Amino acid sequence: MAESKSRVRDLFLDKPECIINLPEWMISNEQINEFRKQSGLAIIEMAGRDSVAAAIKSVKEEGFTDLLPTYVYTGTEFGSWASVPEAVARMKKQLPANVKVHDLLVFGSPGFWQALNGRYAGELLNKYGFYTPCIGCHLYLHSTRIPLAVLLGNKPVITGERESHDGRIKINQIPRGT
Repeated sequence: MAESKSRVRDLFLDKPECIINLPEWMISNEQINEFRKQSGLAIIEMAGRDSVAAAIKSVKEEGFTDLLPTYVYTGTEFGSWASVPEAVARMKKQLPANVKVHDLLVFGSPGFWQALNGRYAGELLNKYGFYTPCIGCHLYLHSTRIPLAVLLGNKPVITGERESHDGRIKINQIPRGT
């Protein structure tokens, strides 16, 4: 268990290309087959308080019995790695005892993130006088979980998306044409 946690931490720190073929030590073929059989399984985005709240709400409203927490690394992380497993532990404490929280999966694609969020930042800023990585980053965070969801039998992905924070509309939630 300690070795697995150390490997996950190293993966987070090194940030290799890791989306489609997750390492066997992180998720074995046996686990994949078991997850496919579970009708009450949901993939959970671990990205902050909103995602933890969404996971808890999904258990209450949708009846999920198994949660698979996932963390997707980006090109802009900062802060302590410990905050990610601590968020999983906080979520676990707030769930009913019959809900199983599986081991955290960590993966990502620095190349994909850079293509969506960094490659054209200067050109967008020059052309429009404004640039935000929010839209591309959210696209990245959600789309990188799709291969896992499909691999596990089209399991739902629960995120912490909200239309606003304290009454302020988030740029990635603005309706088209606004």
